[in-house]
Amino acid sequence: MKLIQADKRFELHIDSYEFPYDENGANEDNNWLNVAVEWEDEVLVENAVSPCLLTSELEDLIRGLGKVLLNECYQSAFLEPDLEVSAMPAQEQVQLAISYAKKGRSRFYMDALISKQELDEIISDLHEMSMRFPQRKAKLLH
Repeated sequence: MKLIQADKRFELHIDSYEFPYDENGANEDNNWLNVAVEWEDEVLVENAVSPCLLTSELEDLIRGLGKVLLNECYQSAFLEPDLEVSAMPAQEQVQLAISYAKKGRSRFYMDALISKQELDEIISDLHEMSMRFPQRKAKLLH
């Protein structure tokens, strides 16, 4: 997922699951994703990797942004506060806001007015990531 606005750039990718699969492990432990982000503004280029998103939250993000295409608003409610995403329709465009907090640093904000086509491309990118990192289920107990 890439977002560029004026002199700012934000990229987000799913790097890996945080932990190896454990069929007897807790559902959350099996489904934490390491989110890799890179952001740039006129004076700073930073990157970080953080286990701040669950596979189910990625799926919720995709559904929520899809609803924005239908003129509804979206506000993330992730368990970990490192990553925040909100979006709202703005006539024929979409106001998309993303923030990320790197450990030991201040929060990076990006607010962009994008086309619905650009949002659709972002949703496609996120969907592709969710297909590569699907929700892993624990072994069923008998």
